[in-house]
Amino acid sequence: MIMHFKNMQITIDYANSMTVAYEISHPKLVKFLTDNLMDVITFLSFPKSHHRKIHSSNVLV
Repeated sequence: MIMHFKNMQITIDYANSMTVAYEISHPKLVKFLTDNLMDVITFLSFPKSHHRKIHSSNVLV
């Protein structure tokens, strides 16, 4: 879901709402999300025409 937002601020706001919603039931997920969010959404800083062409060889652990 996060990957479908059109800009960084909307994505960050959504992620913040997810952390509030899941901080008690899924604390490890919330920690992972807060620790790695900016790495995951870096592609949003590139022009939209490039988004579909950006790939990563990194596996999320």
